[in-house]
Amino acid sequence: MRTKSMLGSMVMWICGRHSPRLLTVEEGGKWRKAVDGRTVVAVSSLGQDMKDSEVLLTGRVHKYQGKSNKLGFLVLREKGYSDPKSAIKGTTQQVEIYVRKVFCISKALTQLLLDVDAASQKEEDEQGASGERRTPHVSLDTRLNNRVLDLRTPANQAIFRVRSHIENFFRQYLLALEFDSIHTPKLLARKINGGASVFCLDYIGKDASLAQSAQLHKQMAISSGFTKVFDIGTYFRSERSSTNRHLTEFVTLNVEMELKYHYNEVMDLVDGLFADIFMQVNQSCANQLDAIAKQYPFEPLKFLPNTLRISFERGVQMHE
Repeated sequence: MRTKSMLGSMVMWICGRHSPRLLTVEEGGKWRKAVDGRTVVAVSSLGQDMKDSEVLLTGRVHKYQGKSNKLGFLVLREKGYSDPKSAIKGTTQQVEIYVRKVFCISKALTQLLLDVDAASQKEEDEQGASGERRTPHVSLDTRLNNRVLDLRTPANQAIFRVRSHIENFFRQYLLALEFDSIHTPKLLARKINGGASVFCLDYIGKDASLAQSAQLHKQMAISSGFTKVFDIGTYFRSERSSTNRHLTEFVTLNVEMELKYHYNEVMDLVDGLFADIFMQVNQSCANQLDAIAKQYPFEPLKFLPNTLRISFERGVQMHE
């Protein structure tokens, strides 16, 4: 068996006399006995330092192609999958593994409702030069109705991980500046939100609504003596819109702080915060950004370390 790391995935070739018999979990608990006392090894950590050692690998079968009774090709996916940049030209590369046993923990349906490879294609790759479709088009409804499979695509997994990193960068930057993290309520009395754009609901016989923002409670925290606070939470607005950028449910990164000298303090904070997040995303999420770009091409983000600032007086002069 040959393995090759590809963005948290591995390719396994099982052939010849090293091809084991496939065991199912129903065979007398052999799987539990096989893993007892062993630690699962991540594919990305396989290296020459593990030479002659016994390892336990787990993953989902992304592809399987049987050539004969003693020759088969498996692609196991671990934390996402991406195709290798170059064609496989040899039977051994970084690591070669001799398989003792293979266990099938859970079998997939013969015909899945969504093909992961098809869901990973760019729109232009789905069609040939003549305009005919080369791969089936996966509609948004099909994706959402089979979200578990849709989230197995490299781009979707990368998007979720980039979002997680951004939230962490936001939090760490503010904590380093001695901000306090707070959690504001999402169920409110209807009169607190006001307006017609709230989601109204019954709260055990009383009128209530879902929070539109954390603004009120952030201001309450500042008035209570917390000089700098931030909140990461989900909020709701019952607003109709025909654009694809308008959401009724969304996650916000909220900041509230005292102004000690001048409103420029807010500009300094926001300027440094965004520059830090952008820089860390480029440095720490390079693999994820590459995975996203393969399905959803985009231009790299360009930004200045220090945002250009123009005073009101200077702005008026520029427009005269």
